[in-house]
Amino acid sequence: MKDEPVRDLARERLLSAELAELFDTDLAQLEARGAGPQRRHGPWLAAALLCLGATVAFGVAWLRRHDDAAAAQGKFDPLDPWWEQERHPTFRVPEVVVTTPEQVAALPAAVARITVSTREAQDGTIEAVLRRSGLRQLLLVHGDAQVAARVPWPSLAAQSSLHSLGCYALPVAADWLRSLQPWPELRSLALPNGSIRLDAATATALAGIRTLRHLDLAYDELEPEGLLRLAALPELDTLVLGVPPRQQPDLRANFAAVAQIRSLRALFCDGDFEPMPAEALRELHRLERLVALQLTNFQVDDEALEALPRTLEHLALPTLAGVTARGLAGLAERSALRSLACHLPIPAELDAAVAATVAKLPLECFECRSGMPSARLWAELAGSPVLRRVGVGLGRDELPTAVFERALGCRSLVVLWVSLATLPTPQQLGVLREHPALRRIVLRRTAPDVVPTAAELAALRASVRAEVEFL
Repeated sequence: MKDEPVRDLARERLLSAELAELFDTDLAQLEARGAGPQRRHGPWLAAALLCLGATVAFGVAWLRRHDDAAAAQGKFDPLDPWWEQERHPTFRVPEVVVTTPEQVAALPAAVARITVSTREAQDGTIEAVLRRSGLRQLLLVHGDAQVAARVPWPSLAAQSSLHSLGCYALPVAADWLRSLQPWPELRSLALPNGSIRLDAATATALAGIRTLRHLDLAYDELEPEGLLRLAALPELDTLVLGVPPRQQPDLRANFAAVAQIRSLRALFCDGDFEPMPAEALRELHRLERLVALQLTNFQVDDEALEALPRTLEHLALPTLAGVTARGLAGLAERSALRSLACHLPIPAELDAAVAATVAKLPLECFECRSGMPSARLWAELAGSPVLRRVGVGLGRDELPTAVFERALGCRSLVVLWVSLATLPTPQQLGVLREHPALRRIVLRRTAPDVVPTAAELAALRASVRAEVEFL
């Protein structure tokens, strides 16, 4: 059914429900034709209709705002999820890292996303970046309190055209965060790795940045009261959390606070290999719009899988060591899941159960982020008519040739992601040249020394018909 008829039916149903409540009448009776003989209505009817008009107007306005917000933010697409552009723009744009003013001056004018390694940066580097026109994203990484003292915070506060700002492991004061509140375009803010402590004062400053849709607080110390105050952000769409090392937070209390952020559609949470309580996951059931959940470096069991919200369309699971085939069978009944990722290698004893789960779900995306899928799992993926995206993470000693050969068998595949520690040859990648549907190949390096030259990258791109990105 198309969206417009659905909205019309919803509004008609809202009107019928309001009439039934005002007139103390059963809804089915009210909607039926010829619901009874006419009655004499007194002056109370005018007052009732006045209340009804106001109530229905409010309801219709709410529906329109809801529709507009959904249209503005877009629906979840397993092929190209929104957080890859908003949460990590560098997934789609090669990272440009500078440490000197001369490097900044040499950048092409079209470069709009820049990372400054603040620990190694020479004086004047950040100022040179801020003087560039068209700057959309700025990331300041690798710092400490001493480095933070050299950051030109007043000049940065004046850069109100930024869409995305990140301070990684760089202490940021709550008072300075308030200077971001007038920024009209700021959508994404990353303050991970101990950059802040989310207490009430810091959260109040963040809650004043009304344009925020994506907030990264991974590995920051959190207080439930601080998380509660983030509910004041009207458009917060994606939240990234992470347990700081050697800390044992109250996950249920934290998730109960997160559940008050009713606009949230995606939650990413990284742990320190502690158990993920089922009761914490049940708190997320109150998030009616939550479609994406990523749990990494946690221990989960069958009870935790059963406690997952039923609204999820994307799920990234941590280690499956505590899960049984019975728990995975329950996961296979969740017909809403369209994207599934396994963060750590799949235990051999669960390989058949994972393959059976993949076979039953209408998956458009599947990822093994730490290791090659088994032959059994590849066979199930190849047999799926709706699978459009596959991601594989390879170790240093694993060659990508087998991935390319297996991906060739997935005939509906449109996007292939491969994280690797060695650069493939054009001959190896060329296996995919005859793939009938493949449009995009993303090669993401996991070793800092794997950097192709311009000639090597050109040769890789010439070996296939799909677009090739190297990140």
